[in-house]
Amino acid sequence: MFSKASSFVLLLVASFSFDAHAVPATAKPALLPRQASSFATSASASSSVQVQSFQASWQSLSQSFVQTQSVFEQRADVSVAYRSVQTLYQSYQSTVSQYQSCNLCNPGLSQSGFQAQFQQSITTMYRSFQSIIIIGKQTYGYRWETQFTQVFRKMTSFGSFCQTVASGLQIDLSGILGGLGLNINLFVNIGINLGGILGGPGGGLLGSVLGGGPNSGLVGGLL
Repeated sequence: MFSKASSFVLLLVASFSFDAHAVPATAKPALLPRQASSFATSASASSSVQVQSFQASWQSLSQSFVQTQSVFEQRADVSVAYRSVQTLYQSYQSTVSQYQSCNLCNPGLSQSGFQAQFQQSITTMYRSFQSIIIIGKQTYGYRWETQFTQVFRKMTSFGSFCQTVASGLQIDLSGILGGLGLNINLFVNIGINLGGILGGPGGGLLGSVLGGGPNSGLVGGLL
């Protein structure tokens, strides 16, 4: 009796062991070609949206410079002029943020033909910026020094940021700005150092902050 019971138990164990080994391990299904293509298309679409968002933000920044220049040329009330400068700064912040979040901006911008827009808008920005500084200092006196300049000092990385975008597009920013007749000291007085682009005071600035290639190091600390 005992022998038969033992044999039955051994038979059950052997059967269970066989069934356990017979069940194959669950394997993750491989991506089908159509699924892989779908993921690639989605990533490409996301990159395209980021590039377009930055382009729109960059254009908005250029327009903000022009609008602020217009306000200053009208010798607007100090409160109106100050608000326009604050709006300009906010537009700059937004543009930097867009660039930070655009992982593939450099190839994407190049492929979209952004170079021409960049060269035109960068000329507009710097000419407007210089006019804003000259008119602001003449018109708003001590308010310029105590209020306006404090906002512009938050944009101290403006020159470096423009250089970063230009480098990614393989555009010679110094060549563009060199023909505009800019007074570097006007910018330096409000905390915008262009020395690394045009030479003069602070000539080594950009070389130290741009190391590591486009989109690395500098942009992370712009804000």
